[in-house]
Amino acid sequence: MLGVLKASCAILATSFAADAKECAQCTPGGALCVTHAQEQANVFADCLPRFETPPRGVSLDDEAKSGLEALHRIAALDESHINAPSAAVVDALAAGVHDVNFKVSQEAIKLLYSSRNRDAVVVASAKLLAATTDFLAHPPKFPVIQFGKEPKSPSAAEMDGQSHRWARCIVAMAIAPDVLINTGSLRDDRAVAALRAFVTSEINAKGSIHVAGPIALLDLGTRDAVRTVLDALDAFERARSWANAYKGRRPDPALGKVVHDRLVELAVKMGLAETPTWVPGATAKWRKWFEKNQASFPENLGTLSSVPGKSVGH
Repeated sequence: MLGVLKASCAILATSFAADAKECAQCTPGGALCVTHAQEQANVFADCLPRFETPPRGVSLDDEAKSGLEALHRIAALDESHINAPSAAVVDALAAGVHDVNFKVSQEAIKLLYSSRNRDAVVVASAKLLAATTDFLAHPPKFPVIQFGKEPKSPSAAEMDGQSHRWARCIVAMAIAPDVLINTGSLRDDRAVAALRAFVTSEINAKGSIHVAGPIALLDLGTRDAVRTVLDALDAFERARSWANAYKGRRPDPALGKVVHDRLVELAVKMGLAETPTWVPGATAKWRKWFEKNQASFPENLGTLSSVPGKSVGH
C-alpha cells in the first residue's frame, strides 16, 4: 500500500512539474505576490466548501468527482510559483483528507504528501493525527432509547451533524495507517512528537493500536521514538495473556510480533547485534538492549523547511 502511494506521489509530482514555473515576486517561505494571492483566494472560495458538508441528493460518484476536481485545482496553485509553495495550499489539501468520501480522502493524502512545502506538511500531519485521535476518542453520540420513557427527538440539523461526524470517524479510521506511515517519512522532530502523542494516546486508551504508528516511529528512529515503540510493544505483549487482556477491544498480540520484527530489522541495519527473541518478557529484554545501544540512535532530526530543498538542523 505504501509503495503504491509513494509511486502515485511521484507520478503526480512529474505531471505537475511539466507546467511548473517560478515567480520572482513570491517570497520563498513568506507571502505570495498580489496576483497569486488573489488566485489562491478565488480557488479556495470555490473549492473548500466542498469538503465541509456532504452534498444532498448527489451520488457518491458525483460527490467524488466534485471533491477530486477541487483537490487538483488546489494542488495546481503552487505550480505557478514553485519557489514559494504556499502553506495555505497544504492546509487546504489537509481539509480534504477527512472528507466523508473515501476516494477524495485518499487522493488528498497523495497530494498533501507530495507538496514541496515540507514544513507545512509536517504541521498538517500533526493536526491530522490530533484530529484522528479526537475522532477515535470521542465518537458522536446518537439518542439512547430508554424503555418507559419518551426519547427526546433531536433536530434534523443535530442528526445531520452527528451522521456527518460518524462518516468522518469511519474515514479517519480507514486512512489512519496512511497518515501514520507518511508522517514517518518526514524526518522532522515535530513528526516524531506527533507520532509519539498518537501512539501514546492509543496505549493509554487500552484499546486497539494501529501498528503503523510504531512502525512509522521506527522509520524515524530517534531515541524518543524507540522508547515509545517499546511502550507499544509492552502493550502488545501484555495483551498476549487472556488473564491480563483489556476489556473490550485490546491490542492485537499478533501485531506485537510485527513490531518486534521491525525492531530486529532496524538493529541489523544499524549493525547492532544480540537482539532479543519474541518470547514472554521480550519488552523487558528490548529495554535493556536499548539502554545499552541508545547512543547509536540520533537524539534529534532537525526541522524541515518551507523552502524547497532546504532544511534546518539536519
